[in-house]
Amino acid sequence: MNNVKKVTGVLKQLGNSTLNGAVTGYSIIEIGSTILQKVGISRALDNFLQSALQSNGETTLYVQRDHAIVGLRTSDGKCYFTKPVGTDVLISIVVGVISVICLLFGLLGFDPSNHALFILLIPGIFSGRKAISLWQMATEHKRLAAELAATGGIAIDA
Repeated sequence: MNNVKKVTGVLKQLGNSTLNGAVTGYSIIEIGSTILQKVGISRALDNFLQSALQSNGETTLYVQRDHAIVGLRTSDGKCYFTKPVGTDVLISIVVGVISVICLLFGLLGFDPSNHALFILLIPGIFSGRKAISLWQMATEHKRLAAELAATGGIAIDA
């Protein structure tokens, strides 16, 4: 499942920004005929986004799950992307283990009269879905990073 989309066009506008740790969040980004809303980008990669705004040439943004810019190609052909973080996979594994434990307790201790154990099924199901989502995002980011690196892209620390 590929949830990284390429958006190409002249970068016209960067909306209001907020800083949250190592991430810059933009209210909107207008590129070509597309308007992206509530998009985040690593502060290091944001430097190249700011430069692309000044260039007036075509820029390509690599946007993951419609809300995170993980790479960009500038009008001069240079490509920059954030390095995938190994902790993303680790977090998804930890969340997955927690979900399995909650599911096991919920299923093995299932007794309709004991609602406390049955309630453990709920976080088990939701944390399991979150683990799968995190794992998919980490896998997609690694695939894109390998693809961009193979075409001469420059990896930037997030």
